[in-house]
Formats: sequence, C-alpha cells, structure tokens
Amino acid sequence: AAPVNGHYLVADTFNGAVAVVDPANPDGREKHCLAGGGPGRLAVTDDGVWHDDYWSPLFIKSDFDGGLLEWAGKPFARTGGLTWDGERLWAIDSGAHRLCATERVETP
Repeated sequence: AAPVNGHYLVADTFNGAVAVVDPANPDGREKHCLAGGGPGRLAVTDDGVWHDDYWSPLFIKSDFDGGLLEWAGKPFARTGGLTWDGERLWAIDSGAHRLCATERVETP
C-alpha cells in the first residue's frame, strides 16, 4: 500500500491493478490500472508511483493517471519491498537479504 493524495493505493495482484482506497470510505474501492500489467510492491514519488511488476523483469513508474513515465530492469528475482527517498528508488532483494539503490545510467 502507498499513500497518494489523501487516498491509498493498494496492489491488487489478483486483478493486475491497484485499488484506490479512501480512508473515509474504505469499502468503496476503485480499480486503477498502472503502466505494466502486474503491480506488486509500490513506492510513491512526487509525480507518480513505481511498482515491482510481477509479469515482467522490470520496475515501472507510472504517472497518477496510469501513463508510463520510465522503467528500470530488476537486477534480482524476488523483490521484498520498494521505497523512494526523493532521489533514488531502493529495493529489497529478498533472495540475497540486501537493500539496493538503483542508479540511472545514461547510454551513449
């Protein structure tokens, strides 16, 4: 789950989407699709949300309307969690029991 604009996004791995939950009305959930078909762990940024996609070997960032902003290859198979520190995306590598920071690499 991740807080966004007074609501919570909750990964719905059964439906391949996120549920948008209003804390004032937790039973009135809305389904919302992100870029990438299998949102799992979530990390919110100022302009969108990263997720660990369980259908692909990627971390995918969507804007709040579900549009693709960027993506990064996952360097390991089992992600235990994601977080955004304002500059970098951090991920837990459950297989090796370590915390990893992603870095942007510019290709020539």
